[in-house]
Amino acid sequence: MIKKIAMFLLIGTSIFASLNRISDIKDIYSTVKETVYLNGEKKVKEYKIEYISPDYLRKEVISPNVNKGEIFQYENEKSLVYIPLFDEVSENNSEDVSNFLSIIKDLKNELSYKTRLEALDKIKDYDLNDEEYFFVKILVIKLALTDRVFAVKHAAFLLCQKNKLKKNNEPINLGKKNTGYSPNDVRKMFLKIKRQTGMEALDLDLFKEYFQTIAPQMYDVMSSEHMYFDNWIRGIYKYLSK
Repeated sequence: MIKKIAMFLLIGTSIFASLNRISDIKDIYSTVKETVYLNGEKKVKEYKIEYISPDYLRKEVISPNVNKGEIFQYENEKSLVYIPLFDEVSENNSEDVSNFLSIIKDLKNELSYKTRLEALDKIKDYDLNDEEYFFVKILVIKLALTDRVFAVKHAAFLLCQKNKLKKNNEPINLGKKNTGYSPNDVRKMFLKIKRQTGMEALDLDLFKEYFQTIAPQMYDVMSSEHMYFDNWIRGIYKYLSK
């Protein structure tokens, strides 16, 4: 059996070109056309897919006519299947869909690089060219291109290589390491925390609590990039007033 899949996004601009951060991907609407060659016979299936963050997923069959109108929907931890031939709705086991949406949620978690890495590890054996993982593929490509934590970016890049994923028909390149924060950005944040806490001498636990609260993404990136995170904080704080 040979299977070829073509996917057409129904949004006005490319989600890859127009979005700078993984969290910007809220909703995805697409039409998927699947062509299967079985024993020399060509079979085509087409369906619409909707994903609305964080936990709504809907798939509606457009063709062939024998399956047209079949709907598979997951929302609020409930999975429903509508079969128009019998005009009936049944509840399906939602565990697989729930796990699928959990992975999407974890891949989009910008506040924990460990969560993103764990999600990437869970899908390391997935065939991301399978239409079933269309949404996951979009997020993996986005992580490989834009994640500020290099460990995440690299893990996503390896998945892109393994699955031969492309952007605009071009292979995905790893690119240079870039946290997205300059030393001056970090210094300004440290000064802001110092002002808000009113501390002169560093209270490390209090500082980290404020840091994670008011700049959670910067905290996540820097805690990944600096092995001795506490010492890194101490070193910068020591010279804030100098």
